[in-house]
Amino acid sequence: VKDYALRVFEPQLRRLADEAGFVVHTVKTRLQRTRLGSCTRLGVISLNAAMLFFPPELVRHLMFHELCHLREMNHGPGFWKLLLALDAQSLKNDKALKRAMRSGPGWLFRKLEN
Repeated sequence: VKDYALRVFEPQLRRLADEAGFVVHTVKTRLQRTRLGSCTRLGVISLNAAMLFFPPELVRHLMFHELCHLREMNHGPGFWKLLLALDAQSLKNDKALKRAMRSGPGWLFRKLEN
C-alpha cells in the first residue's frame, strides 16, 4: 500500500511544488495512526498512505499544507496566509480533512492508546 501511495502521490506533490516554487528533497509515504502528513526542515515530506481513500481536493489541500511547512514550520499567521494563497478553500478544506479523518473507517485511523 505504501509503495502504491508513493507512486500516486509523489508526482502530484512534485508538480504542485514546482508550480508553487517549492523545493522538495524527498517524498515518503507511511501508514500513520494519527497524522496525515509531516514535513522536516530538510525538505522531507511524508504523506499518510490512507490519503488514498480521501477525495482529491483534500489530498491536494494536504499537499499544499505540507509544502507550506517548507517555508513556515509552524501554524502561525504566516503559514495560514501562504496556504490561503495556494488554496483559496484552505479553511473549508482543513475542516473537511479533520471531519474525514474522524469519520473514516476504524481500521483507517486508530488512535495511539496510552
